[in-house]
Amino acid sequence: HINLFSTGRGSVVGSAISPVIKVCANPETFRRLSDDMDVDAGRILENRGTLDEVGREIRDLVLAVAKGQKTRSEALGHREFILTYKSFEPIGPACLPQSA
Repeated sequence: HINLFSTGRGSVVGSAISPVIKVCANPETFRRLSDDMDVDAGRILENRGTLDEVGREIRDLVLAVAKGQKTRSEALGHREFILTYKSFEPIGPACLPQSA
């Protein structure tokens, strides 16, 4: 598994389970956190790249990571992991009575 994580605010999250490729489309955030981001998709907004070019960059990076190249979060040691505290038991619409 490889996660593609789009961020505008600049989350520096990684994963203990699989590599995370961070794609940032906010040019200012990318400049501020470039060491933590993998792809500068904001180039499209600033006319420094096209959608096709950024798409190819993402595709090429996915292939490189699948072959063992480390993502920025892996290189920086981000390996966050959390167990959810909510039940995975399905719950019906609010208009139905809850089971006891």
